[in-house]
Amino acid sequence: MKTIVVIEDELFFRKSVCKILEKQKDFQIVGETNNGLSGAEMIRDLNPDIAIVDISMPLMNGLEMIRQV
Repeated sequence: MKTIVVIEDELFFRKSVCKILEKQKDFQIVGETNNGLSGAEMIRDLNPDIAIVDISMPLMNGLEMIRQV
C-alpha cells in the first residue's frame, strides 16, 4: 500500500482528492494540509511514498516546498 499526503490550499479540492484516493485499496492518505510550510514538515515527519502538491499556496509555494524537502 502506498502512503500519500495531499498538500492543497483549496479545501474543496483537497477533500475531493482525498475522497477519491480513499476509495482506492492501494493508497492510504496519511496526512493533508493547506500550505507549503506545514506540508514540508509533514513530508519530513511522515515520509510518504507520494505527495500531491499544489503549486500556488500561502506561506510557501509548492515548488519551493519540494526544493526544501
